[in-house]
Amino acid sequence: MRVFWEELKKVMNWKLLLAIFLFSLMYYKMFISYHMNMEYCDPYALGTIKTSGVLLKKYGATVSPDELKDFEKNYVAKAKMALNQKIAGLEDFRKAKITDADQLDNVNDGTEKGNALYEKLVEELDNAGSSGRLETPEERDGPYILYICARNEADSLSVYPEQVKQLKTGGIESRKEQTVLPQLVSSAWSGLARDFAVLLLVTSALIAAPCLVRENRANVKGLAYSAKKGRKLFTVQFAAVLAGALLAVLAQAAGFFALYIFGCHKVDQQFWNCYMSNIAAYPETFGQYIAADAVTTLFFALGMALLSFAVSKLCRNYVSLMAAEVPLLFLVGRLSVWSLQNSFETKRMAACAAAFLIPMAVCLFLLHREKTTDMV
Repeated sequence: MRVFWEELKKVMNWKLLLAIFLFSLMYYKMFISYHMNMEYCDPYALGTIKTSGVLLKKYGATVSPDELKDFEKNYVAKAKMALNQKIAGLEDFRKAKITDADQLDNVNDGTEKGNALYEKLVEELDNAGSSGRLETPEERDGPYILYICARNEADSLSVYPEQVKQLKTGGIESRKEQTVLPQLVSSAWSGLARDFAVLLLVTSALIAAPCLVRENRANVKGLAYSAKKGRKLFTVQFAAVLAGALLAVLAQAAGFFALYIFGCHKVDQQFWNCYMSNIAAYPETFGQYIAADAVTTLFFALGMALLSFAVSKLCRNYVSLMAAEVPLLFLVGRLSVWSLQNSFETKRMAACAAAFLIPMAVCLFLLHREKTTDMV
């Protein structure tokens, strides 16, 4: 056990951890921050999520045709009434002889003049009642944004029966009632999952790849084999690398999900029990989809660590290590992203099994050969 802890210390040395930390900060800034923060900075995005939240709270995870009529009567109509009251109190609308939301829609007729007037009027609606300070997106979801989001949601729900008929014609069975999960929420998570999977692959590769190259360059293999238990050192190193990669991946995951749960995406939690797809063949909820993505990325990250360990065993210097690692990282990254796009299908399960079991088999083969090969 003492040898294991010493090997783990070598794997988790502070210089390497600092490099991974700095790389992670840069990666978050360049890729993950967009899906984590920027997508939800748009008032229309927040208005859509707020409207879907109303549907979820009032009708549940799916909406029936009768519930849609009630939504149009009691929510969309009230949102339109509030917008009309706001329009009636603004000078520019009176000058343009616009008294309600329908007339405002007709202004946007596709001409340059009409579009310019429409943008000017919408800007006045957004700024009406502003305190003069920079407002947060939550404070900007006024009557116009709420009405537009409610109307768009109602229009989307109203065409669902026709979509069901079209899918049935193609042999695809759909749910009788449409899920209230916003497309924005599911697409934002998909982008986050893909970017985070790549970060975990790089993290596990950085942890495992340099392990044995250091010893190969120092030619300590003969010294280790001269000891009574020297042949078991490779097994201990294998366990230390796997443990180190697991710790690093779990630390990355803890930070990622802390940002996801307590950051801008905390509003997503209300949709975790909503169906991910309207196709009946996919029974998973949004929460189950998140859990499946987390397990998938974990298997791929550990598989990458095992693969990097095997490559490290065969490389004599860092140049050859980089030449072997970069293509492998690219290929495994492409496979992980492809797997994340296949939901609960058999393809995903097969890809996860292959990504972990094949590198494990290679490492076990190397372990066996290490115990049976004679030193020259």
